[in-house]
Amino acid sequence: MRKTSVFVASVCVLALSVLALAPAVQAQPVAVSPVPFERFIVNNTNLGTLLTANYYEGVYSNFAYYPFPQTAGIVLSPGAGYTPSPGQGLIPLYRWRVQQSNRWYFYYSTYYSTLGSGYHFEGMSGYVLPADGSFGGINLQANYSQSKGYFFTLPNESIPGNTYNQFGFNYHGVTCNLPQGGTFYFDPPPPPPVCEPSESELSWCDRQGGYWDYGNCTCQSYYYQ
Repeated sequence: MRKTSVFVASVCVLALSVLALAPAVQAQPVAVSPVPFERFIVNNTNLGTLLTANYYEGVYSNFAYYPFPQTAGIVLSPGAGYTPSPGQGLIPLYRWRVQQSNRWYFYYSTYYSTLGSGYHFEGMSGYVLPADGSFGGINLQANYSQSKGYFFTLPNESIPGNTYNQFGFNYHGVTCNLPQGGTFYFDPPPPPPVCEPSESELSWCDRQGGYWDYGNCTCQSYYYQ
């Protein structure tokens, strides 16, 4: 019974050794198209804007849908661990929820930093393009009011109700450029480390009547009653 088990273990070790030596298949980049970047007004009193790739986030929050007048998208990663392929200009866009006194709104930036009191980091919204236009896209413009917070617009677009002067909005520049189509590529995460035991390790494991576990990269023993 023991010899049979050892023989089976040896065959398994040999087969797994051959698989381990086989060349790994190179994973190909994944193509992704931008999705709409939806805009909502937090409420008519604050006028702050929520920008999100998830339309239902705004709906379920009871915010007023206020879509961009032109195509404006954002690029989402196809999965955990995927990173944008180099040379496309994709950069992360981060989001903060801002709560100050009786007002609250959302703030977006391509630079991550610890901001002032009331800024609560909510992660990355997705990937966008540089504000200088070197990779195309359309300007996402930031407008700030001391009493209302940030309202984000596209070029030649006014804040609803013609309240720009009424509430003291000031132009704070271009936050980033939003893609308006095209295809972008993401590189998959690297494969897990390959277990490549030496011949002496495999031989020793076989002599112990065990088998080599390539998942844990250790010798596992058989137990008999």
